[in-house]
Amino acid sequence: MNRTLLFLSVALVLLVSCRKENYITSPDAAIYLSVDTLRFDTVFTSAGSITASFKVFNLNDAKLRISSIELAGGNTSQFRINADGSPGPLVRDLEMNPNDSLYVFVTVNVNPNASTAPFIVSDSIRVNYNGSSSQVQLTAYGQNARYLRSARISANTTWNNTLPYVIL
Repeated sequence: MNRTLLFLSVALVLLVSCRKENYITSPDAAIYLSVDTLRFDTVFTSAGSITASFKVFNLNDAKLRISSIELAGGNTSQFRINADGSPGPLVRDLEMNPNDSLYVFVTVNVNPNASTAPFIVSDSIRVNYNGSSSQVQLTAYGQNARYLRSARISANTTWNNTLPYVIL
């Protein structure tokens, strides 16, 4: 009797613990991106930006597998991403519970160039799932600048206005 009870108990535990996870695999699965465009206002070259973010929502009643979240510009992009705690430019195989969300964090470091006028840096992020994809456009307004680090100005000084001055 004890062996039969032990066998039934073990069999019940194995049956309950070996459930297969169900993922929605339809290309019509619904996700929602909290923004369609992230804009970074004036980023001085070589200084880096604040961190902006958006959310990806799983609007389905089943788990969803995000095959990838990627910067279209890849390694050459001036933008950087971190999706659900994993750094990019390419993050693969993220799982989202039903009616759950995940964060994607974005920063930009604008490379200096010869321009005295502000310029635009752009890229996009693709969220790929079940053979479908959604995009978030990225735009940053870059500006070259003159940096004064630990500088001491001890006399009247005239600065020209070809580039902004950043005093650190």
